[in-house]
Amino acid sequence: GQKLWIVGQNLPVKIHHKYSNFSALGCDRKVNSYGAIRMYKLPILIIDYGTAITFDYIDANGVFQGGMIIPGPETAYRALSQRAALLPKNTNLPVKTKSFLGKNTKECMASGILEGYGAMTDGLIQRFRKRYGRNLRSLATGGFSTVIHPYTKYIDTVDPKHSIKSLLTLWRDTRK
Repeated sequence: GQKLWIVGQNLPVKIHHKYSNFSALGCDRKVNSYGAIRMYKLPILIIDYGTAITFDYIDANGVFQGGMIIPGPETAYRALSQRAALLPKNTNLPVKTKSFLGKNTKECMASGILEGYGAMTDGLIQRFRKRYGRNLRSLATGGFSTVIHPYTKYIDTVDPKHSIKSLLTLWRDTRK
């Protein structure tokens, strides 16, 4: 007897956008954008670490301009483990590294993933800021955001629960 709320159906995500096919944009990205517009100072770059990493840019007027999709750390780590003949199989995704330079294969893989994704994150944040302004804030969310944060310099805010907070905000706003 409970009502089921489904994002994109009876729980619409209404944001201004420049996306060519908004219906093809993932609900997670729509909800994250909605929440960022409602909860943070704009402009903002939302970086969501999951199976894929999405970088989504919202301008100072609250318009979703577009973004990037990149294989996530776990996706890359699993592919590396499975496809490289001499690397260990079935190892867990690293959550910290002992040092910048690995001294064995497992440490090298951990350092490569953590330092590599940290450097990529910083590099992309810098590129976004160069294109869209130095006042661009960056928000990291998703399960891996707290793991990668120590390996970055330019993430302004880490909120691994941003997606669920955004969903709650959307639901509350829709019910009003």
